[in-house]
Amino acid sequence: MDVDMDVEVDVVGPPSNSLSENAKPQDSITVNGCESYTIPTWLVNPSSIVDHRVSKHDMNSLVMNYLLAEGYKEAAQRFEEESSTAINIKSNRLDDRILVREALVSGDVARAIDLVNEMDPKILQAHSEVYFHLRRQQLIEIIRSGDFAAAIEFSQGELASLGERCPKQLGELEQTMTLLLYDDPASTVCPYSFLMSRHHMEGLANELNSAIMAKLELPSGSGLQRLLQSVHFCQEALKDKAAHYEMTPLGEMKFVNHSGRP
Repeated sequence: MDVDMDVEVDVVGPPSNSLSENAKPQDSITVNGCESYTIPTWLVNPSSIVDHRVSKHDMNSLVMNYLLAEGYKEAAQRFEEESSTAINIKSNRLDDRILVREALVSGDVARAIDLVNEMDPKILQAHSEVYFHLRRQQLIEIIRSGDFAAAIEFSQGELASLGERCPKQLGELEQTMTLLLYDDPASTVCPYSFLMSRHHMEGLANELNSAIMAKLELPSGSGLQRLLQSVHFCQEALKDKAAHYEMTPLGEMKFVNHSGRP
């Protein structure tokens, strides 16, 4: 199986019933009027799976694409040395995106915002939700420092007006302020302790990176992400329609037949 790193797959909606009962390999799945997917031969016809092998070159290219898209330059350089997979990409502001990520995950949110604005002030203007999340992260960092008075002042002066524009954001702000009720907001006793976690910070870094990529008209996300989206969507569309291989959450492949037909 050849992995085309330039093909972008967009999830345009939930699985629909437009898939034919007699789905055949290479049929397209029409969703909301858009033909966005082609049913892979190996997904519908299990016997053909033996004819498809992912080459080492394709797999290495997929990994390299992921590292570069997400801004992991050091890991990409080490992977280049170990796998002899060349870092061959057009200009994608990788170094700038790395500086932004490093500032953000270190807790220096203000510097991350400044760096993004230096790249293009319109990035955060075009992604107001990302901007709100960055400002909320500033509040989280103040709470992490233990300066609760400063946290209340920052919330009222910088975030309240942003939260009032959107009920969802207002709810997220209220969740964040709940952290102030706990002596140790990072403990599992606090229902919103995940906001203090490294995982949450990495998620925000990925969200910001995607916003930068989108504004610079670069491919959004990595080829690996788009490939998994495509597989997941096809699996959902094939449920109760045809026997097929199914990828489990653990990444294993198993043959399933929910169609009631042999």
